[in-house]
Amino acid sequence: GKDGKPLTKRMREARISESDVMEAARTTQGIVEMKDIRYAIIERNGEISVIPFK
Repeated sequence: GKDGKPLTKRMREARISESDVMEAARTTQGIVEMKDIRYAIIERNGEISVIPFK
């Protein structure tokens, strides 16, 4: 995702769902709403890194 909006085409290509992104956001950053995510990045190891708006 980028700037609080999911990039659905890219997510589909990577076979991840909005739920996958939100799970990573909750567990690593305590984020509970998509609008609070600046970027979500799929790392080489398959994990999702979340960068919040500050």
